[in-house]
Amino acid sequence: MATNVNEPWAECEIDESRKELIQCSVYEVKSLPKRPFSYWEIFDDKVEIADLKDKQFKFIIKEGNESLVFIGLDCIYIMAHIQDCCESVRIDDICGDLEDLIGSPIRIAEELHSDKILPAKDEWDESFTWTFYKFATSKGYVDIKWYGTSNGYYSESVDLFKIDEEKFPHVRAYYMQQLQKLQTP
Repeated sequence: MATNVNEPWAECEIDESRKELIQCSVYEVKSLPKRPFSYWEIFDDKVEIADLKDKQFKFIIKEGNESLVFIGLDCIYIMAHIQDCCESVRIDDICGDLEDLIGSPIRIAEELHSDKILPAKDEWDESFTWTFYKFATSKGYVDIKWYGTSNGYYSESVDLFKIDEEKFPHVRAYYMQQLQKLQTP
């Protein structure tokens, strides 16, 4: 059992025989307090979804339908859309249990996007994109479906950012503080 009380995962146990984290969690919140950073600040730290392969996460924070934050021992990834102006990109549905992505290495991390797989959600959507993310661990599969719409000029894509903790220590500090608040009864 970890004992460093300064880390929010101090209560997470590590099964040494399987090298998997157990007793960690997914938190779903409507919103978090205002971030001390903007997504534009971390714009240059975009990575491909395949970067999540073989990563092991202790916590996932789902902030409404706006973002997913994956937190591991030595990494933080944020999946979100950088809002520009006149577009909307949101999580439409999650098939599977996000808990299946906690404590076991990600074995599959894939992206598929199209405007032909499914029709537009609204007949008035001028331009739209469905983006599907497929994840798998030894515990199960999770598919995350995002829907983006715009007037055709603005991006409808979802971005994945890997937070460089040396470059952005305030981003890590923010999420560690939020985890501590979420874990306080």
